[in-house]
Amino acid sequence: MTATINNLVYDEHSDQWRNQDSFLNLLDSVVQPVRFEYLQKCIQKQEMKQNAKVLDIGCGGGFMSESLAQRGFSVAGIDQSQATLEYAQSHAEKQGLDIDYCHAPAESLPYSDEVFDLVCACDVLEHVTDLELTIKEASRVLKPGGIFFFDTVNRTLKSRIALIDIAQNISFTAFMPRDVHVWSHFIKPKELASSFRNNQMMVFDLKGIGPKTNPLAMVYKLFMHKLRNAPYPEIASIIQMKATSDISMHYMGYAKKKSK
Repeated sequence: MTATINNLVYDEHSDQWRNQDSFLNLLDSVVQPVRFEYLQKCIQKQEMKQNAKVLDIGCGGGFMSESLAQRGFSVAGIDQSQATLEYAQSHAEKQGLDIDYCHAPAESLPYSDEVFDLVCACDVLEHVTDLELTIKEASRVLKPGGIFFFDTVNRTLKSRIALIDIAQNISFTAFMPRDVHVWSHFIKPKELASSFRNNQMMVFDLKGIGPKTNPLAMVYKLFMHKLRNAPYPEIASIIQMKATSDISMHYMGYAKKKSK
């Protein structure tokens, strides 16, 4: 039987995004530093102005939205979880950040055509109901010459073992709930590139996101973490990531919309 992705988990854990004892915080402590460093290089390469308009699709707890707002960008964020948006809004206000959060699905963006210089979709494309429509909507709201930045997961045997079996299903290594990710929702780079071409965009660069340590050593450390019932934050130190040339599992990149 094919698993059904559990996107309701973000409602159930909506106030846990910055709780170090929650799996959601791993996005901030493990993945966000890698992808944001790469995104900053993309922004510099494209000579994007500091006050550029940015849309963060599937903004979650606001990790990417806040990072961009802190650097002077005009940021809007959408998410399908109302509870998560309420958390993100509250946290942004406490940080003195003006971020325009809106409850909406990725497949139906509540914005006019060609209004954003940069659209981000981080850890979201593998969660949407309709990938092609999501890309179409992102392209619609993106200005000609604008940038679509993304990270997602490749549909390979390696990603199935690492992100489904080890991370979710095997009890002595799992560190997140079942069906947060579903392997059939993972996206091969050629599939994503095809969707971009269908919607007036072209991929300019791809980078992998991979472990800093030996994968077998990582599995052993996760097992020992469970065996010792060690504090949850230890997981972040075990699964530290870096940018790599290997895109066979987790990958990121950017596409550019055609200029008129």
